[in-house]
Amino acid sequence: SKTILHKQDTLLKGAHITLRDLPIRLLNVKKALFEQLKSDLNREALRVIVKQKEALAGLASTMELLKPNRTMARGFSIVRMNGVAIRDAKSVKTGDILNIELHKGQIETVVK
Repeated sequence: SKTILHKQDTLLKGAHITLRDLPIRLLNVKKALFEQLKSDLNREALRVIVKQKEALAGLASTMELLKPNRTMARGFSIVRMNGVAIRDAKSVKTGDILNIELHKGQIETVVK
């Protein structure tokens, strides 16, 4: 009877220790998982930021190439009548005064 009580006491103490330590072990597992998820999230956020930064740099480069001054430096000009860019030769008639904007300077001309 004493042996049975001793065995049950030992089992009870073991169960008590297990129950006492279980929340701490579970908390440590959850904490490790949380830290891993936090690390993954930070890494993914950084990857997205780098990708967006590269895309923005590409757009900025494209915008730089499309600036009117860059286009005019390659030999193109902007022809305006009354401050409005001419897009169609049919909108101009004899006697109209045109302003031609070049890379370096402007020319005013009369349509003949």
